Amino acid sequence: MMHSDGYFRLWLKAQEIAKIPYGPIAQTIINGYATFQLAAVRRICDRRAQDDVISLPKLLELIKQQQPYRAAVIDSLLLRLKTEWDALYKLATQYIAHNADPQKTRDWKAWGLTSAQIMTAQKAICEVFIIIERDLLAITQRACLIAVYQGDYLEEIRPWVPKDELGTLREFWHDHNKQVNQWVQVARPF
Repeated sequence: MMHSDGYFRLWLKAQEIAKIPYGPIAQTIINGYATFQLAAVRRICDRRAQDDVISLPKLLELIKQQQPYRAAVIDSLLLRLKTEWDALYKLATQYIAHNADPQKTRDWKAWGLTSAQIMTAQKAICEVFIIIERDLLAITQRACLIAVYQGDYLEEIRPWVPKDELGTLREFWHDHNKQVNQWVQVARPF
């Protein structure tokens, strides 16, 4: 989820630098990104009762059963997840996971999705994941959320971005990754 987000944001920045207007191909890419991110949020935060799906809320409930002395911390993490991703979860349920029929959907929401909403949900999910991994399961070796790509991440956009702007894109990529990877430093809940 976060790696794809980083590449999408790099592509947007390259479009901006190259002054390429957004047409139907760009809109298709943007729609694909939004769909992918919403589907990921819905899947990661699935709260349905079915046993065939694992998700962060279900994992937290399982940990709470096995570590009841941490129930207050886990409840606060569940509340944070619900607070941060609930609007995106509902959009995904309404528009992506189901048929988007206003006649069949209670509490119909108009489509409205911003980059900031996606980033807020991503941050909450990643920080809760880090707390689960580091503080509840005692796995401590994570250094970053976005893996370091070993190839040339500018290869596909290099032909249409002015050469003198490639440094700007490289700086953008590193700044974005640094910002996201700082989420690993989330404060301990106890």
